[in-house]
Order: sequence, then C-alpha cells, then structure tokens
Amino acid sequence: MILAVLEQDVPGLTARVHAMDRGQQRVLSRAAAQLALRVIPVDDPRLGRAWAALGTTPVDPAISDHLQVLVDELDDEAAAAQIELDDILETGGTRDRQLALTARYERAFARARACEALAAALEPDLDDAVGGALYEANAALDHSPATIRALVEGVASGASDPVGDALRQLAPR
Repeated sequence: MILAVLEQDVPGLTARVHAMDRGQQRVLSRAAAQLALRVIPVDDPRLGRAWAALGTTPVDPAISDHLQVLVDELDDEAAAAQIELDDILETGGTRDRQLALTARYERAFARARACEALAAALEPDLDDAVGGALYEANAALDHSPATIRALVEGVASGASDPVGDALRQLAPR
C-alpha cells in the first residue's frame, strides 16, 4: 500500500519490488534503513540494539518500543523547531534565526525519518517492512527518487553493495 505513494516519485517501483523474492525484499528493507542512517547519522545507543535485532525473528518488542521512543523524541524536536519558526515568522524575527530554526527542523525531521526506516525494517510483516523502510528512507533523504531507484535495482540485481551504489546517486556531479 505505501509503495503506491512512492510509485508517484519512482514509477515502476511497486512492480519491481513485487517481482523480488521474499529474501530480496527483506534485504531491501534493511538496505533502505542502512541508506537512511548512513546519510543521516544518528548517535543513540537504542540504534545498536535495533541493528542487532534485524536478523532475529521475532524482534523483541522492547527493542521496537525503545526505537519508537527515539523517533517520537526526534519528531518532538522537529515540532518544537517548527512552532518556534512559526512564531518567529509571525513576529518578524531575524533572517539568521529563521535559517537556524529551519535547519534545526530539517535535521530533526530527517533523523526521525531515518530511525523510522530502521523501525520499519524490523516489522514482521514483510510488505510493511519494505514499504515503510523505503518510504521513510526517501523522506529522510528529502525525496531522492533516483537514489531509491538505485537501491531497489541494486538489491534486485544482487549487487555486492547496493547501499554504496545508491549513495553515488547523491554525490554531487
């Protein structure tokens, strides 16, 4: 279902993902989380436990819960920056303050989405895992359809480093 939303930015994505076998889809969900967190690093001990849980079934609910708390904290940070920015815009704050708050919001939002990509990859339902991880990774990357397409193609073709291949789509040309 969530792949249909991404389909607007990445035509053919849904068919490409559905053509993968279940093992490739699981790899793709994990690769999407890796991509997001390599581009948008988050230094928090709760991530270590979540990474370790990627290969386990079922995932300990406490790990998912701790990761969700982290996502909520980052979303709250983004919301606070947005509220402060809205106040500054209404009262005519300095341009520098507006830029600083915009950057704070964007950073917190991207970090939350990167962590949410990892949370999605932990989902037991494979459709939710792959769709959610790709969706959140795309949001963390500020909507980069070429990067998401490269990641999907890399996993589908059995590339040795699909995350690295996708990262090259982000490099300045």
